[in-house]
Amino acid sequence: MKHQLYFPPRRAEQNLWLAHFQQTLPQVAPQLGLAPEEVAEALADIDWLLYQRRDVRGALDHAARAATALEKRLSEGTGNDPVLPLVLELPPPPAIPPVKPGALKRLFRLVRRIKFRPGYTVAMGRELGIEENHYRRESPVPTFTLRAEPGPVVVIQYSRHGHQGVYAEFRRNGGDWEPVVRGFLSGASFRDRHPLLDPARPEVREYRLRFWKDHGPIGDWTDLKRITVSP
Repeated sequence: MKHQLYFPPRRAEQNLWLAHFQQTLPQVAPQLGLAPEEVAEALADIDWLLYQRRDVRGALDHAARAATALEKRLSEGTGNDPVLPLVLELPPPPAIPPVKPGALKRLFRLVRRIKFRPGYTVAMGRELGIEENHYRRESPVPTFTLRAEPGPVVVIQYSRHGHQGVYAEFRRNGGDWEPVVRGFLSGASFRDRHPLLDPARPEVREYRLRFWKDHGPIGDWTDLKRITVSP
């Protein structure tokens, strides 16, 4: 599952994020024009995620500690009272039908759709908790590598170093710079499938990257990297 910068690294913080998103989503949904069914699905997914991740896991963690104490008493304890077996009690499940697998993936896809809604603003994203960056590391520019594949395809593998995204440009045979894509790249790799200028001849391509924040590229360019792309 793709790494999400706004989703905290620790389980307890993740559960707090889920609870906050569940509480805030209905408040901003009308401004985003989200369908009621879409919101209801997300809230149900979070209900079951919190039940399993927080309630059930919490009960099991408590039971594990109790089982350890019971085993120690059974093995090394004193006295005449019998050691009664552990009774495991799980919290009741949500009073709604169970959801399909992939609940967290669906939430991440919803967040992506939200960020492209016409009514979306950064302030709204901060309110939802989807503009935070829990993995920021200091680096003046992105880092990246290039690899050619048949097709022709250039595989760009890059690190955002905790930033929202990267903006990439390339040029062919020393020509003008062109954007690799409109907007920014937000994953960890991208396959550039631009066709050759001459389908029968190889060409030299140069690539450069910058960080992206909010609505545009920021910071310095990386050094250029070159690669020969063949038919």
